[in-house]
Amino acid sequence: MQSLTLSQLEALGEALLDFTAMEDLLNWLQANQSE
Repeated sequence: MQSLTLSQLEALGEALLDFTAMEDLLNWLQANQSE
């Protein structure tokens, strides 16, 4: 998570509202870390 850009952190902040499990976070990080 430390390597995320500011825009990725903002997107994560919004996405967190929709997460219901730790898997959601892990899936989001995996999908967005290569941007």
